[in-house]
Amino acid sequence: MKGIIFSVLVVSFILSGCASDVETFQSTSTLGEQLDDLHKAYESHAINQSEYETAKEILMEHYK
Repeated sequence: MKGIIFSVLVVSFILSGCASDVETFQSTSTLGEQLDDLHKAYESHAINQSEYETAKEILMEHYK
C-alpha cells in the first residue's frame, strides 16, 4: 500500500513538470498542506524515510 501511495505522489509531481502536450497535475492544496500530508504518511508508516525525503524534495522543487 505504501508503495502505491508513494508512486502516485511521485508520478503526479513528475507529470506536473512534463511538456505541454501532457495533461498536467493541478493541485488545489498549498505546499504546507502537501508537506503536512506527506509527513502524516511518514508518521503512519505508509512510506519509509527514504520515500519521504524523496517526495519532499520533489515537492520543494515543484514550488520553486
